[in-house]
Amino acid sequence: MTFEAIQTEYRGCLFRSRQEARWAVCLDCLDITWCYEYEGFQFENGYRYLPDFLLPGRNLWLEVKGRKPTVGEFTNATLLAKHDRRPVVITWENFEAATQDHNLLFWYDDNGVFHTTQGWPWLKDPEPGWQAARMARFDRRPHPRPWLDWGNTEYGELPY
Repeated sequence: MTFEAIQTEYRGCLFRSRQEARWAVCLDCLDITWCYEYEGFQFENGYRYLPDFLLPGRNLWLEVKGRKPTVGEFTNATLLAKHDRRPVVITWENFEAATQDHNLLFWYDDNGVFHTTQGWPWLKDPEPGWQAARMARFDRRPHPRPWLDWGNTEYGELPY
């Protein structure tokens, strides 16, 4: 089963998915500065790529996926790391310690050698951020107050 992304507003940004907005909450909680869709790239093969987040204090890109990325998505993130010379993290699934293998960090060193690692070495003590992300609520619709339909117009008063 596949789910469609839900555009979500947080801190004045309209994110393409709820998962991206949750990552913004996580990063805020961990006091990590982020820029959403900061810069786009066009590679030699003509492919255009717009990474989700730039983390300027960490000097790396963060690409958020709701499911395991395809080979093409891994390839494009690798091209970004090679082209821009900043590490790229591609992460997927949810905010659980058990899913530490659901992210991959790649980078090229000064000699042009490709490196990769799984886990969270780029994110120190992520648990408070994960908790904040899991608990974040973005829906701004007012909560239903059925007692207003019963003739009581006082805000917050129950009919008993």
